[in-house]
Amino acid sequence: MISMAAVLGGSWVRRGAPPANVVDEAHAAQARAANPQAIRALDVKSLMASALGWASLEEVAYVDLTGDGKEAVIVPMTTGGSAGDRAVAVYGYDADGFLRLLLLRQGKVGHLLAKVEMGHLVIEEPLYGPHDPNCCPSQMTFTRYGWDGHALVESNRRTEKVKP
Repeated sequence: MISMAAVLGGSWVRRGAPPANVVDEAHAAQARAANPQAIRALDVKSLMASALGWASLEEVAYVDLTGDGKEAVIVPMTTGGSAGDRAVAVYGYDADGFLRLLLLRQGKVGHLLAKVEMGHLVIEEPLYGPHDPNCCPSQMTFTRYGWDGHALVESNRRTEKVKP
């Protein structure tokens, strides 16, 4: 299995080699498929094994987040405990057919929820007050990510009070 250190590690310096955020060579070779639907063939479970948890397979979503007509895969990561999803990773193919980590967003306390709104990734995260129980945060933060032509970047963040 591949750890997040392996996913994020490594450097590629020669021209034509994968960029630094390309997944290891075995997965990079898998990514060279010309078929834009090939991302659905990835073994997401083994790709996402890490200290942050493992892929929450029932929550995996495929959507075009870059506007190139190719799907990316949104992979929520869970530990199986009461904190729910602790992180969200997004993978997609670059123009050269390499599988790239487009975003890794780790939550502060868990309970992340990733969804897509009008072609943008939105991650909801609880914001707990000093006396809030685990079930009931007093506020929620909504962070929207958009494609800037090179990366998924935060385009908007808002915090709202949770209605009791």
